[in-house]
Amino acid sequence: MADGVPGGRQGSLNFDSPHLISSHRPVDTLSRRTPQKKRSLASVIKKFFLKSSKDDEKQKMLRLAQNANAGIVGLYNHGNTCYMNAVLQCLSHTLEVTKYFVLNKYKQDVLKRIGNSQELSDSLSRVLKSLWTNGYKSEISSSFKHIIGKKAVQYSGTEQHDAHEFLLWLLDNLHDEMNIAKSTKNKKISTRKTVIRDDAKAAEEALSNQSKCNKSFIYDRFQALYRSSITCPMCNKCSNTFDPFLSLSLPLPHQGRRPVFIVIVYLPETLHSFPKQLKVGMLMDADENIQRLREVVAEDTNISHKNLILAEIYYDGFHRTLTDELSINSIHEADPIYAIQTLPPSQNSSYILIVLITSLGGRRFGSPLTFSFDRLATYSDLSGYISQLIRTNSEAVSLKVISSDGSKELPRDVEHPLLVAEVEKILEEHIPSSGPVHIKMVAEFQDEIQSGLAHQTVDEHESVEQVRVANASNPICTLYDCLQLYTKDERLEDDTWMCPNCNKRPAKPNKVLKFWSTPDMLVIHLKRFRQIAPTARRVKVDLLVTYPITGLDLSKYVCESSHRFKSPHNQHIYDLVGVVNHYGNMLGGHYTAVCRSGHPDKKWHIYDDKQVNKIMESEVVTSSAYMLFYRKCSLPPVNLDWIPNSPPHNISNLRRSNLTRSLERINIAEPANQRVIQSYGTISRMRRDSSAPEQLNTPHNSSNISAPAATLPRRPVVETQPNFQSLTIIQESSV
Repeated sequence: MADGVPGGRQGSLNFDSPHLISSHRPVDTLSRRTPQKKRSLASVIKKFFLKSSKDDEKQKMLRLAQNANAGIVGLYNHGNTCYMNAVLQCLSHTLEVTKYFVLNKYKQDVLKRIGNSQELSDSLSRVLKSLWTNGYKSEISSSFKHIIGKKAVQYSGTEQHDAHEFLLWLLDNLHDEMNIAKSTKNKKISTRKTVIRDDAKAAEEALSNQSKCNKSFIYDRFQALYRSSITCPMCNKCSNTFDPFLSLSLPLPHQGRRPVFIVIVYLPETLHSFPKQLKVGMLMDADENIQRLREVVAEDTNISHKNLILAEIYYDGFHRTLTDELSINSIHEADPIYAIQTLPPSQNSSYILIVLITSLGGRRFGSPLTFSFDRLATYSDLSGYISQLIRTNSEAVSLKVISSDGSKELPRDVEHPLLVAEVEKILEEHIPSSGPVHIKMVAEFQDEIQSGLAHQTVDEHESVEQVRVANASNPICTLYDCLQLYTKDERLEDDTWMCPNCNKRPAKPNKVLKFWSTPDMLVIHLKRFRQIAPTARRVKVDLLVTYPITGLDLSKYVCESSHRFKSPHNQHIYDLVGVVNHYGNMLGGHYTAVCRSGHPDKKWHIYDDKQVNKIMESEVVTSSAYMLFYRKCSLPPVNLDWIPNSPPHNISNLRRSNLTRSLERINIAEPANQRVIQSYGTISRMRRDSSAPEQLNTPHNSSNISAPAATLPRRPVVETQPNFQSLTIIQESSV
């Protein structure tokens, strides 16, 4: 009510004011006001709760809208932390893990071990809570990375890291904080007992020994046992060893044929032209070597194999020269391989063959060039000839030669720079199978130069697209093929194993791996990075491995003697919940995650750091899959009623203000300023003197889901495997 005017409205006009000009007759509002009916307390309460029921519906709808995007939130990249973001997203969509941390159940385990640090567990809990209450901010994941860096210095900077290695580190350190086992030492198990006792007793002893010193939620969910069986060929006794595992690292089968892409650099057709560059594609047997590749290139280009240099040249210069002994598997599909045609060897012994690349600001431009030059020439003669060769008036600021120890600049103050010791060392270390004797040189320019070489392009032969299509449409293997390769019989090449039964060291005993138990949460790591002998160079295998989204069955790979083998039929069946993808190669790459929503719709989303997009289920399986997260089907379903959320404060305040205003209007006298009102089975406790609104913690409703977009290249899933013949290069007539 307005002050001083019973029954009037706040802000009403004063008709007695001399400033009011009106043709209407003033109305006596006081005398004509209809007396207000006296309202009972019951009617006020009934009206309030009818209003409250409508507000409850609004609140419920707001909660549903808020929870619809719970967990579907991207993570900021804090400097090459895509590996960390992808792992966190897959763990977040493993709902048992999320529920354990969001509801602070981990604290009960941490408190059981006095003195245990819980810094990492607390930080992970904050990240998961923010993702599932729509309260995520950049500071939360930044703090998590900071704590990771404090515990492991390798993660403190902005370097790239392997996602699988980080996952194992994270699970082990979380286990250490929540380990409730009382013992810290493993009991040594005699290997001889594993021959005499049956598998069940040996496995139970190994499991009991493991649980006495390692007992945590992480190990209970992610860890299981596998059995390693070695049969002695001398006494035919089998020795079984049981060991735990947190993830399965599955090997990929070798490809029968691999795509190889090469840029062929021809000699200039005239003295005033630049070399022509043509990119070609071919399919080579994986078991062949570089010598066969050199021969194929020579046959298809009519260039003598003696005049070919095969080199790997990136944007920053020379990386390696390919020798005939190397395997085709040492070449990655994305490696920039050049086949450079050279002049026949000079009859003059003072001349040397030079393979030159030009660089501006540390970045290569133009095609590689080859020429022979007199070693008795001066630095000025060599620099001037290079400027003339690329047709520019600018002079190179430095000339560097490339050796096995790196690059070294040729001295300007030497009369004959091509006779220095560094050049002599390169010539002495030359490997005959790498092509003709030569030195590699880099001419570095400082300023912008005017040269047609800078605008040179690479033509692409039709064989490139043919090889790409053939390789993309060839599903090489399935996940079951990888499991079969992992569990197949293996012959041990060394003689370090001693039979615990006959105490002898047999030659090449037989070893077999099988699962004794399977975990609730199965993490499968596809070993895409392979080390190539003899250079120990690591390459990535871009092989399409098709994996089931639902119904992955491991029963075939579980020991029949295990008591778990006789469990219900779905005891070893899994459904996919998340995938960590890796794009790129060994020089650089990017991680993303594809996860199935924990909501009833079970939709799939791709998490590219902060960006989140919906995808179809048919887009989940790609050749970029690096880690697979599976959940056992026999586990009870996890609903989302445990997600913490607070109702918006405006609804609660509206309900309080309406009832308070009604109570004031009928002047209810409440003893001790407090009354308990019961209606429709609900008890509400109200205070008349509570004039300040309640302060409720309302979660941030910030969703970053955008429409589906093809932000990353994806390879379609192919269900058939066509047979195709080897593709060879068809030389164009213009070449």
